[in-house]
Amino acid sequence: MYNAAKYIGTTLESLLAQTFTDFEVIIADDCSTDSSCAVVESYMPRFGGRLKLSHMKRNSGGPGAPCNKSIAHARGKYIYQIDNDDLLVSNALETLYTAAEHFNADVVHMSRYIFFRDEPSNPFPARDKLFITQSFSDEIMLDPEDIGERIEIFCKDFTGVEGWLKFVRRDFLVENEIIFPDNMKASQDVIWTIELLYYAKRYLRIPQPLYVHRFRPDSVSALNRQGLACIEYWGTLLVQGLAFLCRFFDEQKFFRDNPQDALKLLDWFKQTHAKNFIPVLSKVPPHEAQKVLAENFSAAFGAHADLIAYLCTSITELERRLKV
Repeated sequence: MYNAAKYIGTTLESLLAQTFTDFEVIIADDCSTDSSCAVVESYMPRFGGRLKLSHMKRNSGGPGAPCNKSIAHARGKYIYQIDNDDLLVSNALETLYTAAEHFNADVVHMSRYIFFRDEPSNPFPARDKLFITQSFSDEIMLDPEDIGERIEIFCKDFTGVEGWLKFVRRDFLVENEIIFPDNMKASQDVIWTIELLYYAKRYLRIPQPLYVHRFRPDSVSALNRQGLACIEYWGTLLVQGLAFLCRFFDEQKFFRDNPQDALKLLDWFKQTHAKNFIPVLSKVPPHEAQKVLAENFSAAFGAHADLIAYLCTSITELERRLKV
């Protein structure tokens, strides 16, 4: 939670309305400067001890570290993440829990969710006016056990990388040491999802749209960055994600034996992130783009940051020209 005083009460109301009530709520406040914490504290009596508020020592700049802190404090059999401005439909936890228990699933993945734009001209609409995105299948289905097949499906169909689409067994996360990268301002859900796909013995998909995602024009992910700011933001996420994935692949025998699958994931990650700043390169002097990237890549590549920045700007500019 960070500066969500305007929204967190509605989020908590949706949790109080759940038909399944045997759960705890853990909120990690990322050093909010508004009245978010006071709003949460006002709800504590209504949760009867099931609502807990923890505080980060310093603002982390992204959701990864607060999510990891909350998971570390959790005691339940399952973990479910909800953003501080979103909601759940009333039978969400009951549906997810029942599916996980019935299929003995490590992960239950919602293939659909409800989406609406939070704008002055579009106040929160009635349920029947919301529309559904991220369709995958109308049937409950288990992903194939073969990792290569899972990767093929993931890269081809892009079935949702958001953390709030997954209901996950806590012991499964602990046993496999699966955490969110805590150095990324965004895209940590992508890395987390790839690890879930790799480690899960039973990965279940359900078609019911149980999550209400509020699109806010002022959110970090929605900001319309221009010029060097766009290159810096998406370029840094691209390199951080690729560096994390390469380390992960090096540690796993499957990817060492199947480099083609590692390459599929790396290429998919590159395509989904580079497309956000490639169009900007033609509008910015190459030496300025390289300087910005090199400064942000230095933490990951040290003395080689200039070289990696040069290759990144050169390759993405070449891709852009080839597509024109």
